[in-house]
Amino acid sequence: MWKKAGGVLLCGALAISLAACGGSDGSDSDGAIKIGVISPQTGPSSDPGLRVKEGATVAEEVINANGGVNGRKIQLEFADDASTPENGVLKLKEMSSNGVKYFTGTVNSTVAIALSNFLLNSNDLYVLTAAQSQDPLDQQKNGNIFAMSNTNVQYGAKYFPWIQSELKPTKIAVLAETSDYGNNEIASLQAALKGDGAPQIVVERFDREQSDYSVQLTKLISQHPDALYAAAGGTDLPAKIIKQARELGFEGQALSSPGTIAQAFIDAGGSAVEGAVSANVYAPSLDNATNKEFVQRFEAKYNRLPSAEAALGYDSVWSIVQAMEKAGNPDDPKAVAAAYKSGEWDTTRGPRKFDDTGRMINDTYIVKVDNGKIVAVP
Repeated sequence: MWKKAGGVLLCGALAISLAACGGSDGSDSDGAIKIGVISPQTGPSSDPGLRVKEGATVAEEVINANGGVNGRKIQLEFADDASTPENGVLKLKEMSSNGVKYFTGTVNSTVAIALSNFLLNSNDLYVLTAAQSQDPLDQQKNGNIFAMSNTNVQYGAKYFPWIQSELKPTKIAVLAETSDYGNNEIASLQAALKGDGAPQIVVERFDREQSDYSVQLTKLISQHPDALYAAAGGTDLPAKIIKQARELGFEGQALSSPGTIAQAFIDAGGSAVEGAVSANVYAPSLDNATNKEFVQRFEAKYNRLPSAEAALGYDSVWSIVQAMEKAGNPDDPKAVAAAYKSGEWDTTRGPRKFDDTGRMINDTYIVKVDNGKIVAVP
C-alpha cells in the first residue's frame, strides 16, 4: 500500500498480485507498466509541455524508488506533439501500436480534442494534464477520458469577478491568440464581466507563430485601457506580450490568462511583469505533505520552483498509479478508469475527486508576481 514515512507521503510497494507480462499488454519484457506522456517539447507551447515532462519525471522517480506497483516499475514514454493535433495523433498511434494503454501530458486544447477523438472507441485511459477544453470529456463514450485542470469557464467564475470587484477597471484591452483557447478566453470574459460597473472589453488577435505584437498592442494602447489581458497559453508567451506592451508605453494593470504565471513567466518578462495577476489551480506554497515533498524533490532536481504544469504532470502520473492500486490490476485500463472516476486521490493540491464528467474538482487561486515571486492573493 501507499505509506507515509516521516510525515511525508512516499510511494510504497503496492499489495497487488500481478504476473509480469510483456508486449501488447502495455508492459515491457521485465514487467514495467508503460504510461505515454504526449506533450509539446517543441513549437509555440513547448514551455508548458516541458514543465509537464519535468513533473511527470519526478513522479516516475519517486514511485519507482519506492517499489513501483508491487515490484513492477512504471516506465514513462515521452513524445513530442510539436504543439499540433496531427503530431499528437501520430505519436498516440505509435504508442498505442506498441501496447501503451495509459496516456497523459496534453497541454493544448486542440491537441487534446484530436487525441480524445482517436480514443473514443477505446478503453485506454487518457488524462488531459493542462488542456482546458471541456469537449473531450463531453464527447467521450467509455468513461476513460479525464482532466486535471480547470476549464476557462471554471477559472473565469472566480478570476473575472475578482478583476471587476477588486481592480475595478473601466476598459480591458485583450490580446488573444487565434485558437480555440483564445476564443474561449474572450467568451468567458464577455460572459462574466456584465452588469453595473462592468468594464468595456476591446480585442485584438494574434497568431502564436508571431514574435512581434506591436501592431496589435499599439491599436489597443491607443484606446487608453487601464488593464491589459494577455489571453495566450503557455508561460513565456503572455509575459513577452506584457513586456512589449510596457515597452510601448502601457502603464496599467497587467493580467494574464489562467495557469500562465510561473517562473518562466517571470524569467521572460523580468521587471515588466511585476504586479501581473492571473489565476491557477496550484501554487508552490500550498501547505500539504505531498506538495512539500514534490517541491523539495523538484527543486533538488531542477534548481527552481515547479510551475502548475509541472505539478499537474506529477499529479497525473501519481493519481493514475493510485487508481491502479485500487483497481487491483494495472493491465486492465477499463477497470483502472472506473476506479479513477469513483475515487479520491492524493495530489499536490490535496485530496481530489473527479466530477461526473471526469474533470478533477479544484480550487482556484488568484496569484500575482510580487517582488519577483509568485504569491497567492488572499
